[in-house]
Amino acid sequence: MKWGRLMHSASPVPRHLLCVAVLVSAIHVSSVEGQDPGPFERGLALYRDNKLDEALPLFEAAAEGSPDNAEVRAYLSETLRRLDRNSEAAEHARAALARDPCHAFSHAILGSTYAPQSSGWGDANADSAWAHLLA
Repeated sequence: MKWGRLMHSASPVPRHLLCVAVLVSAIHVSSVEGQDPGPFERGLALYRDNKLDEALPLFEAAAEGSPDNAEVRAYLSETLRRLDRNSEAAEHARAALARDPCHAFSHAILGSTYAPQSSGWGDANADSAWAHLLA
């Protein structure tokens, strides 16, 4: 059977399903767009603009509201690391890894925090940095 004939002989059901799927998607997108972003989303926007002092309290609020969310903890940790609050950064990165042991961002944060050549942290350790960067 030729392609043209196959397309014309197909029943209209798939077309109706496609219309329904598009309609449902449009309704979902419009309902999500109308919502106010939570503290994590607002913190991410500030973090991306390198407004770390403003992002920090939003990430702290998000971590308090979602203590089991490794992604929230990781962004809180990286913000603290960039603000030279390395002990707190390591604590939150470890908390993220406790929830998700394979969380690459948290391992990278700990790798940077422990790196003696770039961190002024008293607990810097080349072996720990290497272990987390490898992970």
